[in-house]
Amino acid sequence: STIFTLDIIDYKLINQPEKINEALDYYRNFIFEPDIIDGKFRDDIFKEKQKAIIDAINKRYNNKSRYATRKMLEQMCRGELTAIPVTGTIEDIEKITPKSLYIDYLNMLKENMRIVITGKVSEDEAKAIVDGVLGNYQYHKENNLKKLSPYSNKFYNVKEVKHISEEQKINQSILIMGFRLNTELTSSLSKPAQIFNIMFGGINSSNLFQKIREEQSLAYSIYSDCFLTNQIMTVNAGVKCEDLETVEKLVLEELDKYKQGIIDTELFEQAKTFAISDVERLEDSNYSMSNYYYKQRLLDTNITQEKLKDLFDKVTIEEVIEVANLIELDTVYYLKGVNKDENR
Repeated sequence: STIFTLDIIDYKLINQPEKINEALDYYRNFIFEPDIIDGKFRDDIFKEKQKAIIDAINKRYNNKSRYATRKMLEQMCRGELTAIPVTGTIEDIEKITPKSLYIDYLNMLKENMRIVITGKVSEDEAKAIVDGVLGNYQYHKENNLKKLSPYSNKFYNVKEVKHISEEQKINQSILIMGFRLNTELTSSLSKPAQIFNIMFGGINSSNLFQKIREEQSLAYSIYSDCFLTNQIMTVNAGVKCEDLETVEKLVLEELDKYKQGIIDTELFEQAKTFAISDVERLEDSNYSMSNYYYKQRLLDTNITQEKLKDLFDKVTIEEVIEVANLIELDTVYYLKGVNKDENR
């Protein structure tokens, strides 16, 4: 999605109500009256930004962890949207023209525009702000907006685990393990899945960090990430080349403990506290609050922060075990460091 944000000081504090109108005028002009020449974006600015995006894509190669994760997802999720990087590919970027981009921009404004306001404003004030942003612009009411499917509800039965290996002249080898969660974002097990991920490899007291990095010193770094919108979990580890298979085996052993119901109750409570604190931290940022409620609208749900904290608090150990038993290893990616001193 494309997001435009505008931060405005509370005009009541400075006793200058005209300031909000000035800000909204600028915001409206910025969005609805871009710098257009002959029905397209300016060629010079377009080329400058196009080059910047291509440069950013090329730089992904330099961040080995991100590079390895992207390569793993491309293999694991062939034919799925997840296999497509957010920044696209260089080939796709080069096909875009100033005119085609402007046409897509107009369609975006017409079909999928939503406005979220966060701050000390009444409902009437919020409506006035929306009118100030939109002006005379013709837009669809929300019930006529194009319906989106921002998450995957497809389950995958892994028939065979894929192992991919690549060698590069780097100091540290990278292990990326891709798992199918088989838990929908909107299901009752979504919160237990998040708690599981925190316990498994999401914090410094997690199983993977403590068992593999601290106790056995087999990883420079190790953590897990949970992507419920795609029903995917990844484990990312920086290791010595000769320890790649050992660490992979140990990760699966830790997962198997969960499937057997072997749960550290103290870690379980820590994970719930961490998740609840994370929800509370949303209030520290207007942007985080706006983003949260924007996602709620996309998912067609209305879960308040208090309700979300309650859902995390009510997660049970039995649910965490149920989640663990749905997880399947799909793809393993080795980025092997060669021809350099990995012990340096």
